Amino acid sequence: MKTTVSSVLLALALMPLAAGEGKVVMRDVVTDQDLSKRHQEIMAEGKKKEVVVTPREEDPTVVNAPPDIFELCEVITSRGKSALIPKRAIIHLPERFKANVAEPDQVRLVDWPTFLQENRAWIRTFEVTRSMAAGLEPLPGEAMERFGKEGKLVVATQMRGPISVLPLKEPESGELDEETAPENTAANSPKQ
Repeated sequence: MKTTVSSVLLALALMPLAAGEGKVVMRDVVTDQDLSKRHQEIMAEGKKKEVVVTPREEDPTVVNAPPDIFELCEVITSRGKSALIPKRAIIHLPERFKANVAEPDQVRLVDWPTFLQENRAWIRTFEVTRSMAAGLEPLPGEAMERFGKEGKLVVATQMRGPISVLPLKEPESGELDEETAPENTAANSPKQ
């Protein structure tokens, strides 16, 4: 029994040698002394290099200053609370609500969903498509008429969040897109 166990263990021990054709690859391992010596060499080279400081013409903190949030947004206020929405997000603003769109005067900012929920009586949202927001397609005329009749402030939204609506882009003269170009049909061709 001892001989079978010993022979199995010997066979298992010699298997890696048989697979590697009897050669065991040895590698040098980097020691702590080698690492510290290499570190000192690198540090010595770094001290020899001259550091050139080029003066800047303008202060990067001034040039790259973030824009003022109130320049990019409109503020809607009501009962001491305010919400920020992007400029051009208001589609319809009745005369009686113009005082609610103003500069904030020591008011508490709340997020858009909370503000909308608290002011549903006078604010309405209108979901726009990406192409409407980009000014590539107009807002529906019947919706604009309905907004005038309702008398509420209307905010353009996309996926329930306010979004800017750019003015409608007019095609440049001489260019007709596929939708506005007349088709070459017998009805549209000149009579001969």
